[in-house]
Amino acid sequence: MLERGTSNTINSNPNGGKTTLYCQAVRAHLYKEDFFLKSMTFPSGRIAFVQTDRSIERYKNLLIPMGLYQHSAIEIINFVDEPSFHELTKPVQSKDIPRHIELLRTAITARLTQKDISTVIFDLDPFQRATSSSDAGYYSRSVAIWAKEQNFSVLLINYPFKQTTAKQALRTQDRSSGFLHAQASQDWKFTIIDSEENDTPYHILSVRKPSGSGSREEHMVLRGTEEEGDFIGLYRLYTGPRIPTVVEIMKERKCDYDEAWRIRKRLLAGDAYESL
Repeated sequence: MLERGTSNTINSNPNGGKTTLYCQAVRAHLYKEDFFLKSMTFPSGRIAFVQTDRSIERYKNLLIPMGLYQHSAIEIINFVDEPSFHELTKPVQSKDIPRHIELLRTAITARLTQKDISTVIFDLDPFQRATSSSDAGYYSRSVAIWAKEQNFSVLLINYPFKQTTAKQALRTQDRSSGFLHAQASQDWKFTIIDSEENDTPYHILSVRKPSGSGSREEHMVLRGTEEEGDFIGLYRLYTGPRIPTVVEIMKERKCDYDEAWRIRKRLLAGDAYESL
C-alpha cells in the first residue's frame, strides 16, 4: 500500500501508460475490483488528481470510461483550466524557483484542506525542476516532507524527455531522464519499460519497494489495443514465456554476443529455448 506520509513515483517512456496505470489502480480501489498490481493500493479517504498537463476535456476521455469522472471520492485540480495554478508554474529565474514551488504547494494544500483527502496524484509532477543532482535531491525531499506534514500518500508521475524515437538506447535515455527526480526519499518506485525498449512482445512493470520491504517485483504486462476494442490501453498480465536478454543468454550459454543475439532473435520468432 502507498501509505499516508509517503512520496512515491511512476516513471516510463513518453506515452508509456503512466496515467492509465494509476487510473486502473484507483478504479480497482474505489470499485473494490481485483488488480494484479497489489502494491499500488491506497489508504482510505478521497483521492485528489492534480492534472498539470491535460485540459479536463482531454482528461475526461480517460476518466469517463474508467468510471472516475465526477466520482464523489475524487477531487480534481487542473492547471490547464485553472489560471491561478497555471500562473504559479511560469518560468522564473533559478533563484526564485524554491519560493514559487512553495507558493504552489501552499495553494494546493489550501485547496485540499478539509476534504478528507488521503492520496494526492500529481500528473505530471509540477515540482520536478532540477538542473543538478543537488537540486533533484532538494525537490524530492521537499515533496517527501510535505507528504508527511499533510499526512498524504503522494504519487508523482515523472516527466521524461521526448525524443520521439523507437531506438532502444534513446528510449532508455528518455525514461531515465524522468527518473532523475526519484531520489532515496521516494518510497515505492514504479517503472514501465516498454516493449520497444525491451525488444519483447510485452512491457515490463518494475516495482522497487521501500528499503527493508523486500526484493524488487517484476511483472510482464500487455496493453489493450483498438483492434481489441480497447481505446484506453488497459494493462493485463502477459502469460507467455519470458524472453531473456542478450547478456542473460551469454551468461547461461557461455557464448559470445553474436551467438546470444542470434538465439534471442530465434526466441522472439517463437522457437523454444531448449531447442536452440
